Amino acid sequence: MHHSYHFSGTDDIENERLEILNKLIVADQPNEDVYIKEITELNQNSNIRKAIREVNKGRISINVQQLRNNETNNIKEAFSRYREIEAYSKIKHILGIDTSISMLNELANVNLEELLGKQVVYTNDPAFISFKVIFIEIRDKFILSKEYGLDGYLSTRIRHGTLLNHIRSTFESQNIISQRDKDNNYLENEFWNNSIPYYLTEKKPQIQEAIKKFSRAIDEYTEFIIKELIQVKTEKYTKKPKALFDFSLSNSELAYLFKAAKDNIKEHNHFLSFVFEFLEAKTEILLETIRGYINYDINNKYNNILQDFTTEIEGILGSYNYPELTNSINLCGTRIQNELKSISEWFYLSNTSKDLILDLKVLIQT
Repeated sequence: MHHSYHFSGTDDIENERLEILNKLIVADQPNEDVYIKEITELNQNSNIRKAIREVNKGRISINVQQLRNNETNNIKEAFSRYREIEAYSKIKHILGIDTSISMLNELANVNLEELLGKQVVYTNDPAFISFKVIFIEIRDKFILSKEYGLDGYLSTRIRHGTLLNHIRSTFESQNIISQRDKDNNYLENEFWNNSIPYYLTEKKPQIQEAIKKFSRAIDEYTEFIIKELIQVKTEKYTKKPKALFDFSLSNSELAYLFKAAKDNIKEHNHFLSFVFEFLEAKTEILLETIRGYINYDINNKYNNILQDFTTEIEGILGSYNYPELTNSINLCGTRIQNELKSISEWFYLSNTSKDLILDLKVLIQT
């Protein structure tokens, strides 16, 4: 049954088994307890698999509640000053507040001058300046706080070893990547040293050099992803210009947000909710873009490196065949695509639903 073409995976197999067991409970009541016990075990296993998938899926976490707690007192006085300044503003009123993803799409796709309409926001307006200072300060803590912000989680859960290990393991599984010594020099690949057939003995040094060159290309690009792409930037934090987490806000965008908040937010707690809801929605949009970038752009780059490696090996082999090596290289094309698909699943905001929280009793029984 495990290999049957009627089932696409473990969940399908177990769901089918559950249906059979429920029918057996009715048809074979003397053995009801046996069937109920198996149903319980299947449900426990299913809950554990769901929880593991949830953990693997959402690796991006921002402790908004702790950031909010920290800012509640910090912002109170600044917000009061803003409200006092804003009270003297003569800018027209606006109805409604929307910090949803639809609003962010509106910001991204609509001419902001049209969006602002005739309600001009002057960038030297004291109320706008005060709003901007508060908003940007919270935004910076949201993304740059090492303890609770986005960059802290990217650093500890993705950049420091995890991503590199996952990428390397794909090529290590087929023995086509070399290890490095303490001086960052690539060592000879012992697997192929011991496997190269006698008729290719003279080509062994060239094959080893090709493997080293390939290994360096893979590691350098992976390190580029870690050090340059999986980073954050803003309009003033520009150390990583290629960063995929771009939280930059123009004066036009801030003016739109200022319009949305003006006269509708009276309390600092509501203002905090407004800011954090906007930032979380923006994060969701960025994460969707990053998932696509991983599965397309990054996947294409690794495949180009593999193709260059294949071409070089074919040039070295000439008229000879070495299917063990060429098949291993080809297999890595599919494997890196699958691995990148799994890695892209990390780029969701971690938000484990209550129904996936593992009960301690379930864990013990399992």
